Amino acid sequence: MSHSKCARCDHTTFEMVENTPEGSKYQLTFIQCERCGTVVGVQSNENIPALLHFMKDMLVEIMQKQGLSTRYVE
Repeated sequence: MSHSKCARCDHTTFEMVENTPEGSKYQLTFIQCERCGTVVGVQSNENIPALLHFMKDMLVEIMQKQGLSTRYVE
């Protein structure tokens, strides 16, 4: 099995660091080389699928209270 290497320094150990980029109001997780800090990936701190599921459930609840059909939501 091959190991991922930093494109800058060839180091093979990475770390996850949370940071809010300048001009952004959202915090992101940067995957970066442990040795030189070169960023190799970025991911959102939010669990988007869980958030969408929660929002769907709330929408269904509101629609049911209003007597509306939820067949296209569920």
